[in-house]
Amino acid sequence: DKLLGNPKKLLIIDLRRPDELIKYGSFPAYLNLQLKDLPELLDYIPKDRTILTVSNRAHRAGAAGDILTAAGYKVAGATGSEDYREAGGTITKVSSPAPAASK
Repeated sequence: DKLLGNPKKLLIIDLRRPDELIKYGSFPAYLNLQLKDLPELLDYIPKDRTILTVSNRAHRAGAAGDILTAAGYKVAGATGSEDYREAGGTITKVSSPAPAASK
């Protein structure tokens, strides 16, 4: 919660699929990408922020944290959104995108 209180210095990377985000929710602001894509996306992730990685129970988040740490990023840790919610943390509902308008 202390990290969440300073959003300008924190980057939350959520490693879950879109259907998982809709089912379980996430933090109020996050970058969503898949673990398998992380190594090729490192150049797009800012190094001037502390990173918190997120998955349902922190398994993928832990693996992502290891990749980021090895690449020189400052990783605060990995968390599971379900673990966080069960411990009393607030998770935000994620809605599916609206259908594209037909022309």
